[in-house]
Amino acid sequence: MDNEKSQTPINNSGSDSAIASGVTASARQSHLGNPAQYQGQPLSPNNPVPQDEDEIDLIQLWSVIWNKRKLIGMIFGAAVIISVIVSLLMTKIYKSSAVIIPISSSKSSSGLLAMASSFLPFSVGKTGESGKIMAVLHSRTLRVKVIKKLNLVPVFIKKKNAKHKMQISQSILKSMTLISTNKQLGTITISVLYKNPALAQKIASAYVVNLRHILNKKAFTVSKMNMLFLKKELAKTGKEINTVTSQVYKMQKKYGLIIPSSVAGGSVKNIITYYSIFQRGGTQFSALLVRLKTLRAKYAILEKLYQQSRYNALKNNLYVQVIDKPVVPYIPAKPNKKLIVAVSAVSSLFFAIFLVFFLEFIKNAKEKMRNA
Repeated sequence: MDNEKSQTPINNSGSDSAIASGVTASARQSHLGNPAQYQGQPLSPNNPVPQDEDEIDLIQLWSVIWNKRKLIGMIFGAAVIISVIVSLLMTKIYKSSAVIIPISSSKSSSGLLAMASSFLPFSVGKTGESGKIMAVLHSRTLRVKVIKKLNLVPVFIKKKNAKHKMQISQSILKSMTLISTNKQLGTITISVLYKNPALAQKIASAYVVNLRHILNKKAFTVSKMNMLFLKKELAKTGKEINTVTSQVYKMQKKYGLIIPSSVAGGSVKNIITYYSIFQRGGTQFSALLVRLKTLRAKYAILEKLYQQSRYNALKNNLYVQVIDKPVVPYIPAKPNKKLIVAVSAVSSLFFAIFLVFFLEFIKNAKEKMRNA
């Protein structure tokens, strides 16, 4: 009896395990259904192998795409054909380019100008030759000169009674002109895009010609600006010398003083010593003589600085050297037919696949609503 009692719990635990396994199997069977019903049936989107809802069945997705392959092919083919036709009908745009490089003959300042650098108002800034040329290329003045030189207003604007023709023409010319720089090589590229290849070449050439004209006409160098400043200082000092000289002659006439040539051409110290002997006229006359001598010395220094700045202004001109002259293009730059067709093909393929899955989603949603 004791042995039977001791074996009873063991039999109960075995029955519990069997019950648990039976419950699990029944739960699996209720979740997956009866496996016998899937025997001999082909796999299809409407009859898939039961699986968790969160899992993605790649085979099912591929079957959806495969079943709708005709629709995808039609959309893909139609997009490719339309893109080819559109690219053939688009207006051809030609590109003519000129490559230039800035050239400056500027060198270091002479010793006299270097010593007077604190006196002169202008000094070399951070903007280099390329920066100056880029500023001119983007300026409204250059665009106006190009338009007037080639008479582009009637070309850009067909309406005779249109207002603000020059401003509109400038805007059109700006939109069709591309200006880029190569910092490594130090070159500047001027590109003109237009439907007329010959006119595109003429516009690019006109940019280079008028750019040279503006650089030669305008004072863009520091030496030129300093030369103008020194010229004004020379004129101002000359007027002061004439004023003081007139005052000296008046005092000479008033007091009857005669300045010996040896004293007048001597140093300031000799003049003061000479007129300290003659007290007629007092210290005012001596001060005028000292002032006159100082102004003459200043004028001599300014004259030397002006001559040196004038020489540097002629030497420091900014020029542009044409590396590649603009030529008449025969191959259009736009439209890029290959790129248009490739983008259209890829975009249509993605759109077709998305449309197929969307239609399949609507179909399954309707079936669920009917079954419900």
